[in-house]
Amino acid sequence: MASSADIEAISSLIDQLRVVKQGKPTIYEIAYKILIKGNLNHEIQDKEMLLYRRILQFVGNSSTFDEESILLKLFQENFNQITLIEDTKCIIYIQMMTNNFIEKLLKMDNYLEQLKPIMDFIFKTWECSEWAKYVIEKCCANEDFLMLYYPTIESQNRYILLDMMICQLESDNEPFIHLKNVLFVSSQFTDLQITSVDILTYAIYLRKYLEILCKASCMDKYNMLKEEKSLLLKTIDFLKFIYECSESGKEEFKTISKLSEFDKESDDFRVHGLKRDLIRLIANFVYKHKTNQNLAKDVLPIILCHTQVDARNPFCQNWAIVAVRNLLEDNDENKSFLSSLSLQQISQDVNDFRKYGIEAEVVDGRIVNKLFHSSTPRLDEYGGRHTVTLIPGDGAGPELTNYVKTVFAAANAPVDFETVKLDQTVTDPREVDNAFLSIQRNGVALKGNLRSSKIPRMSNVELRSELELYAHVVRCKTIPGVPARMDNVDCVIIRENTEGEYSQLEHENAKGVVESLKIITKKKSTRIAKYAFDHAKKYNRKKVTAVHKANIMKLGDGLFLECCREVAKEYPDIEFNDMIVDNASMQMVSKPNQFDVIVLPNLYGMILANIACGLVGGAGVVPGSNIGDNCAVFETGTRSTGDSIAGLNIANPCAMLFASSSLLAHIGLTKHSDCIRKATEEAVATVHTPDLGGSATSEEFVDKVLSLLKVPDFN
Repeated sequence: MASSADIEAISSLIDQLRVVKQGKPTIYEIAYKILIKGNLNHEIQDKEMLLYRRILQFVGNSSTFDEESILLKLFQENFNQITLIEDTKCIIYIQMMTNNFIEKLLKMDNYLEQLKPIMDFIFKTWECSEWAKYVIEKCCANEDFLMLYYPTIESQNRYILLDMMICQLESDNEPFIHLKNVLFVSSQFTDLQITSVDILTYAIYLRKYLEILCKASCMDKYNMLKEEKSLLLKTIDFLKFIYECSESGKEEFKTISKLSEFDKESDDFRVHGLKRDLIRLIANFVYKHKTNQNLAKDVLPIILCHTQVDARNPFCQNWAIVAVRNLLEDNDENKSFLSSLSLQQISQDVNDFRKYGIEAEVVDGRIVNKLFHSSTPRLDEYGGRHTVTLIPGDGAGPELTNYVKTVFAAANAPVDFETVKLDQTVTDPREVDNAFLSIQRNGVALKGNLRSSKIPRMSNVELRSELELYAHVVRCKTIPGVPARMDNVDCVIIRENTEGEYSQLEHENAKGVVESLKIITKKKSTRIAKYAFDHAKKYNRKKVTAVHKANIMKLGDGLFLECCREVAKEYPDIEFNDMIVDNASMQMVSKPNQFDVIVLPNLYGMILANIACGLVGGAGVVPGSNIGDNCAVFETGTRSTGDSIAGLNIANPCAMLFASSSLLAHIGLTKHSDCIRKATEEAVATVHTPDLGGSATSEEFVDKVLSLLKVPDFN
């Protein structure tokens, strides 16, 4: 039995090793024999644990060992004994050892033999800590290891493995980097014997698998053709299996028979949407491969097979057929192909579709999707039509966005809105994910303002930050006929939109003492400065003014000002000056005509934009846009929800119509944009809602806009 003196002696030698930086295998061998085989008494357990940690710490920091070292040999020879040690010590050991040697083990000829005990230990303890994630990430990223190891594990551990891999995918910055290996694991499910015990688990993971694949199939850089097609067949077979079991009346399958229904009120959210995601995947598949007509035709029989799964609900199947049919080229061959299929009559009743969660409308004799998340890639066009994400938001937002839809229809704007519900009534965080995914996919959105919510990430700030909408652009311009405090104002305020005081990093350092962090970075300051100068150059503006408080915040605002000055050197034809924010606020209300383009950090931008809006007529007449490299979101300039006037038919639609006009210009529909903008300008010159001192209702204003629309021939 090891004595306290033995422990202290080894500790002393470890200290010496740390100083001289050279390994002495005999010392490690003695230490391991004591720790693994020694019968340590209770009195010295604390010292023993300290020594154990010190050995591992030294090993972890050492750069003198390679795969031939005694340390690695001891690890290989004694792993089974190590796992018998008390759990805490074992986890410490594995954490340190695997982090250092896992990649080396993968390079060995017998890597399966070396790594299997580690993976088995993870399954045995179901320890999903950081080190376990590290092991899984490294091992499961190795396709050869995964294919050799997977058949050796028990069926229940296959679910654990997939669960861990999916968690890794969802937390990864590159979420589908190891998707191929996840697909491999999932594809092996058919090898399992599906029983009443594990069928629900099977359904849960198949549902998750479908969700991941639906997302991946939207991304051009992942060619998922083979996997998508395989999954379509696999999911259909599984749904058929469940349907047959539920129809046969087996008691054990009653709890999961809901899987064959399109029921939004499903009791088990984990399996809800299995069929819906199947249909989404089919539509994605068809759109993505629409250039190959044969591929699209191959999918149709699969969809028809889906009829056998649930004859009680034809609408999902019908909608998928519509998605395929609308994407097939309109030629005699395809018409003949479609007529050869025994298709059910597609319902022309939009309300029937809506009963099953599908927003649809009939346009030119065809059913057109309005809310079908994964079937509409970013800026996609169906015969020249664009899909735009619409977030009505809170307060007066739903009214204002409805007016936009009315005006777009009258102007024949080729836009289909994908409406996403994101407001105070939303309680499911997944709706936020759907909204972000929709904007990323479509590339452009129109939104009302959002009130603060307890739902994570559901706020204006989070939306701008997560989508990297780094430039908030507000043009404040006096409009003839609109009561304003100043004449001939025309300035553009460009606000950095993703950092500054809106970093949302606050904490209470001590009771009654709060620290709030303002983040300024060179990268983002340079980016917004370049955007401001590029905007000035594009729209033939002569001057850019940087607003700051560098006289007080010498580092933060000083960095912002320095970046603006450096960028200004690249644009010698554009005048540049800077102004302290308190002076700029005074100058804005006294001599606004001196400003052309203003670039400024986040909080200052919000303040000056509101001041400028007040000069030209108020929040009801000024639009705003949030611009990023990959997408853009258009809204009113001041982001006011208008809660106090919601539902009263007095909200001013002008700002939202101007925002929608800017949206149309952004996606290249300049004629439609000009048509709507000019009609809105003419209408607001004579028809004033209460915010402009008049008595007109919102509907009266929109009617005036409609009467002034001069819709040209867009052919």
